[in-house]
Amino acid sequence: MERNTHQPISFVSPRNKSKKLKEKKYLDRFNRLNVYSHIKDNKVHLGIKPEDVYELFNGNACGEKKGKDDKENKPIDKGKCSVDQSTLQCYMILGLQDFYQNHFLRLRDENITLKEELDKT
Repeated sequence: MERNTHQPISFVSPRNKSKKLKEKKYLDRFNRLNVYSHIKDNKVHLGIKPEDVYELFNGNACGEKKGKDDKENKPIDKGKCSVDQSTLQCYMILGLQDFYQNHFLRLRDENITLKEELDKT
């Protein structure tokens, strides 16, 4: 039986993004992202501007708007990009990890220290 060696690999050279949380400032990027609302068919819709996502995530969370028959990957034009929801969700996870490791844990430890000092008095 011959082995098929030409199967696509889903992850080529994966890098652990969770190790560089502090320097990448993922949480800060989400804090700068604006959420907009508009009314369509008497319903309020929320969304973000693809241009903002493009700038904050260096084009990495954008997919170019294309028709059903357009399957080729072209360079992304900032003005014509859409939001890649899957990638944006991964950035959200990184933002939550950033918050936990660089903000929550520090504040929790500070709170414990302050409580111990209060208990001494």
